[in-house]
Amino acid sequence: MNAFNLINEKWIPVIDKNGNLINVGFLELLTETKNYRDIYHYSPLVKLGMFRVLLALIRRIEPVNSKKSWSELYKRGSFNKEAIENYFKKWHDRFYLFHELYPFYQVFEHPTAEPAPVTKIVMHKAAGNNVVYYDHSNVKTTPLLTPADAALHLIAFQTFAPGGGVSKSLVKGITTNFTGSPFTGILINLVKGNDLFSTLMLNNLISPELNVVQNEDENDTPCWENNQGLLRTEKPLTGYLDYLTFTTRAVKLIPDIVKGNFFVNQVQISQGRSLPEMVREPFTAYLLSKKDGFISLKIRPEQAAWREFNNLVALTGKVNLIPPQNIYQANLLLDENYIDTETNFRLESGGLATEKAKLILWRLDELPLPVYLLKDQDFINTVEKALKEADSTGYALKKFTERIVGELTKFQGNTADKDTVQTLYKNISTAENYWSELEIPFKKFVAECAKGNPFFDSAFENWEAFCKINFLKCKRIVEKSVIGSPRGPKAIAKSN
Repeated sequence: MNAFNLINEKWIPVIDKNGNLINVGFLELLTETKNYRDIYHYSPLVKLGMFRVLLALIRRIEPVNSKKSWSELYKRGSFNKEAIENYFKKWHDRFYLFHELYPFYQVFEHPTAEPAPVTKIVMHKAAGNNVVYYDHSNVKTTPLLTPADAALHLIAFQTFAPGGGVSKSLVKGITTNFTGSPFTGILINLVKGNDLFSTLMLNNLISPELNVVQNEDENDTPCWENNQGLLRTEKPLTGYLDYLTFTTRAVKLIPDIVKGNFFVNQVQISQGRSLPEMVREPFTAYLLSKKDGFISLKIRPEQAAWREFNNLVALTGKVNLIPPQNIYQANLLLDENYIDTETNFRLESGGLATEKAKLILWRLDELPLPVYLLKDQDFINTVEKALKEADSTGYALKKFTERIVGELTKFQGNTADKDTVQTLYKNISTAENYWSELEIPFKKFVAECAKGNPFFDSAFENWEAFCKINFLKCKRIVEKSVIGSPRGPKAIAKSN
């Protein structure tokens, strides 16, 4: 049974240049990238996973290996339609979602794993003993996914599969533990242009560095060209194309026909391949740790991406920082006039945070990206000063709240137990309000700085003033939350 070919079926949700949400297949998307603004999906994991697949496709179909060849393709404004059509003609059978030998991104058979609900690959849904916060669906019902939805979530799952639990190997009688995808927990970044073509090109790395020895010749292929049907989970990493389409799970979708239409209601899953520990993700930053050397920048539930702005974008030669390769390349191309300095860049930063195999949150934040300023030490210093100002004011709010709690929990000279203190602090803290209120003003601050050096001082003054106003606003909320308690007025008076 060969069905639902991803080349021509309309399954990828995109926003066209008129702002309409439509679905397209691989062929239409890659030959008409100028006509689409972006990929759209409610799950940022699907979006980030889709971009990795698309980057692998364009690198395979029309590779660039120098700044000159990159520039020629960028100026042309479209990918080679004939090359795209020839590639999909050659590999047509490898893009069937359901195929007897080569189902897309899957194994063709799974002799050991028990069938599970297809929601196992939908990472915001509860399934079996998987715990997902904020999902209230009934796991006892029989879920169904359309082939289009199944394909999208399959790509996201292969990219961000969380660890935890026991996996049956593809070899009978052998079990192992599920390990999390190497991309889970990392803050992944995309440089965004004004349309899908420019976004793909801005993230189309000329010389990707994975920090491992790799063989980027005919042996380096995307997973769908693998003649062994993904069955070799021990297969070593062969290069960048292999890395972009890395299969962290051996998955087999089980289709069903309902009223003449294909659906997916079950899936078989076992542990897939593992990356060498020293591999570096090209689309994140690395910070130097005294204990562990360079470690990837993590996505943190309590901290939005804008608070990591300088760690993501600074290109001023910091010895303790390795910037994302796409941002570094964009600046290099701009320095050598391969990109117009007035290009309107943005940065999308996101990923998946987990805790003990539980999904805590996904996030995809967008920030302005003035690429031509990323090597300007005055700009980096101004941003650093702005971030420190926010931290300093946030710390003052934290200490004020702690003093309030301390006064409220004093009884005859003794302090209440630790749990009581922590619960009260959590109940009256306005830290989340404080930081969330700063995100939009920070974007305005960066946009103001992007006008040039003469605007740095005024942009910082506006930012500093807003931080103070936000501090006072959040402080008043804390005061109002305790003013009605017997010890509230005295606690406020002593804490100011």
